[in-house]
Order: sequence, then C-alpha cells, then structure tokens
Amino acid sequence: MSISKRQEEIINILKYKAFASTEDLITMLRVSPITVRRDLNSLAKMGKILRVHGGATISSGRHDVPYIQRMASNFNEKRKIAACVADFIPDGSSIFIDIGTTPEIVSQALANKKNLFVLTNSLNVAHILYNNNNITLNIVCGEVRNGDGGILGDAARDYIAQYKTNYAILGIGGIDNSGNLLNFTYSESAIAREVIKNTNCVILPVDHTKFGRKGMVLIDHISKVDYIFTDQPLLEQFASMINPNDTNVVICDH
Repeated sequence: MSISKRQEEIINILKYKAFASTEDLITMLRVSPITVRRDLNSLAKMGKILRVHGGATISSGRHDVPYIQRMASNFNEKRKIAACVADFIPDGSSIFIDIGTTPEIVSQALANKKNLFVLTNSLNVAHILYNNNNITLNIVCGEVRNGDGGILGDAARDYIAQYKTNYAILGIGGIDNSGNLLNFTYSESAIAREVIKNTNCVILPVDHTKFGRKGMVLIDHISKVDYIFTDQPLLEQFASMINPNDTNVVICDH
C-alpha cells in the first residue's frame, strides 16, 4: 500500500517528536480530525506507527525512542505530574527514583524537601540531586548505559535488594491494553520488579501517552501500583483494572 505525502509528513513529525497528539497533528497539517484519524489508522495497519491513547508514536515496542526526544515529549504535563508527586511525599522520607524522564523531573521537584534519603539507578537523577544539602544521596552500583545514564545489570539489582524505602518513583516504557507495566529491556524490568518488592509505596508518574503503549518486557500489572499520578483521567478500560481501595489515581491538571 502506497503512502501519501501527508502520511509521510506524519511519520516525519513522529520521528522528530516521538509522540504527537491527534489535536497537534490536526493543527500542524491543517486538515480535519476525520482525515488525521484515517491517516493514523492506515499507517498503524501498515506497521509504520503505533496508535496510542490520544495520538500516535513511532515506537515499535521493541526499542524506546531517543532520550532527548523522550524528555521533550509532553514536558509540561510531566512537570505538573512531578509537582503533584513532590507535594505528596513528606519530608524525612526514603525514596527510590528509577530511570526515566518523568522520574528525573520528579527529582527536580523534590529540591525543596527536607531530610530525604534518595536511592537511584540514574546518573541524571544523581547529577540533579548530588549538591542538595537536604538530601542524602545513594547511587546504585552497576553498568552505566549510554544515552540516558541508567545503571543496570545484576549488581544494580542486588544492590537495590538491600534497601527498603518508604516510596519508589517508578519509570516505565508503557502500559499495554491488558494493564501490564512494560519496559524495553530485561535489565530495566528486572530492576523495577526488585524495586516493587522493596518499597512500602509504589508511585507511578505517567502522562497519558504511556497508556496503550507497548514494550517488550513485563514488569508487573497496573493493579500492583499504590499511586498513579497522571495528567488525564484514566480510560474506563484501565480504570476498571484497578481497585480504588488499593490504587489511588491522582489527576495533575494544574
């Protein structure tokens, strides 16, 4: 099946932005909502893009998009989510902060907290927090990944297993339509599973584009999360997967 010039433009936009909402594409392409949705559905059937809640991404589910693109994608939404998470966490807490652009922005929002203990497997998070006198910082040992500064491998997982934190700020690649929390590599998912076992409260800060997004390696199910901080109400298909007595959903819209 041939691709139109407009569909080629959509692919190029997604390569640059990593994710684009349907509304963004309507504005950029100056076409009707029906036209954009038809193009997205056609490209998804051809395997050129991945349709997700609210728009589309170029990710195939086998590899994550580049770090710089991930950081720029939905940055304002991530900042709102990060501010909500920081307001929720009390002074004097112990926290694990995972790899990921949203956890990094959460770490920035924690700057004014008092007497925190932070354990992290992210060099980017460590760089943000290392000079803060209100935070005791502990960096996981292990193999450093190029691109995003993630510290991974068996040594990292074993190190994390020695700690029991009050809170864990989890980073994930996506949540599929069955509610599975997914990442793109075995090592990332293995560490996330270890973190979930070793914290009193699992916090998942995710913008709406992560819902319906695929990854290759299973972490756990959305129902195992204690708090979800996001920018839009959950679609019914995801809301129905969690027990509101066990999982709290916080909408961060201001």
